[in-house]
Amino acid sequence: MGKYLHLQISLFFAMGTLVLVLIMARYAYNSSYTEQVTDVRQATIELMETVAEPATVACYLNKQDMLEEVANGLEKNSIVFHAKLITTQGTEVSAGPPPSENATAYTVQMVLTSPFAKGKVGDLIVVQNKKLIEQRAHRTGWTNALTVIAGNLLVVIFAAFFINFFLTRAIRKVARQLSTIKPDSDDRLIIPKRHRNNEFGRLVDKINYLLNKTKQKVDSERHLRKEVEELQTKYQRIFEHACSAIFISTPAGEITMSNIAFQKVREMAEKTDYPKKNICQIFADSSLVEEMLRTTVNTRQAVSNDLLFYKEDGEERWFHAVLLYNENNESGDDATVEGIFYDITDRYIQEKESQRQAERDHLTALYNRQGVENRFRQHLGRRGGQEDMTLFMLDLDGFKQINDTYGHDVGDTILVKVAKRLIESCRATDTVARWGGDEFVVILYSGYSEEDCF
Repeated sequence: MGKYLHLQISLFFAMGTLVLVLIMARYAYNSSYTEQVTDVRQATIELMETVAEPATVACYLNKQDMLEEVANGLEKNSIVFHAKLITTQGTEVSAGPPPSENATAYTVQMVLTSPFAKGKVGDLIVVQNKKLIEQRAHRTGWTNALTVIAGNLLVVIFAAFFINFFLTRAIRKVARQLSTIKPDSDDRLIIPKRHRNNEFGRLVDKINYLLNKTKQKVDSERHLRKEVEELQTKYQRIFEHACSAIFISTPAGEITMSNIAFQKVREMAEKTDYPKKNICQIFADSSLVEEMLRTTVNTRQAVSNDLLFYKEDGEERWFHAVLLYNENNESGDDATVEGIFYDITDRYIQEKESQRQAERDHLTALYNRQGVENRFRQHLGRRGGQEDMTLFMLDLDGFKQINDTYGHDVGDTILVKVAKRLIESCRATDTVARWGGDEFVVILYSGYSEEDCF
């Protein structure tokens, strides 16, 4: 029953009218019962009025046989249970079974008056047939009550038929149509003819409107999904075939994803007894990589640095690495570090060579003023500048006369020979520089006594 709307509505309608039907049936029963009792009483009075004249004569004459004839005649009627005649002279005649003590409600009494002397000659008492009256009253009451119930039942059946014919059939038809319509199709619901201008027709029209909107959204999502898939494929190819090594790791450096270039770098790394599953294990200075990881995790900023890498054959390669912390959600449970690094060995060598040339004197190959200043600052930076150091400032006496007399080529030869002797007199860790012209600077680091220095 739960599958059919017209039956549900009819059931609710029947339940709603059930109370009313019961009240109406009860009222019909009571009314019929009361009416039946009243009709029987009226019929009894009419019967008594019919025999009143012979009963009066019998009482007036006080004849036993006449009194019995009247009483027996009354008792033979089906509505009479007991009949009694009482004369004023004390004669009492009755017919029928004796009545019960509580039969007062069903007793009808008539005073008999003499037509001659205008005085009372006796009483006519009739006790109605209670059982017959109640049977008739019950039968009539139930008949009327059942008529009311049957009438309401017919109304419910008609309502169910009406709802099914005008509403449920249309709903089922629309539901069948709707079940066959796909979200991306152009099919739409057909509004039943008799419902085109009512609420049901407007409901179907709204459903068609929603179907149109759904199709637009499905088409838009399909187009967007296609674009996303194309972009995903495109960026996947870029990621996999990029020249630079790209990887994704946990904040602790455990590698979870990498591209082909990264795999090649890891494969040509110096062999060790453990697999290189952590980015810190790939480069020579693991502490520097760990510091980069901590910095990007704490600051949420990109960090970069140049990292030394040793190939399997011991060759040094330099890579420039960039790391960036990516917090995928607020809790940080899926946080990752995304990194990229690429080979800068050639550039690094060129920069070092350029730096070396910038710090060297082109004639003597000694450090120039810029080079010695850099070396001096580096020394001061070691151990907080607490390490011993000896500084000499030298110049060549009469060098200008040599240039003026023998020419600059001879002067250059003398400068080269002086530089060679200074280098031979010092350790490889010491610094020998040409300050400018014929001036030289020598820095002797710890390990010399004062006497050795001089």
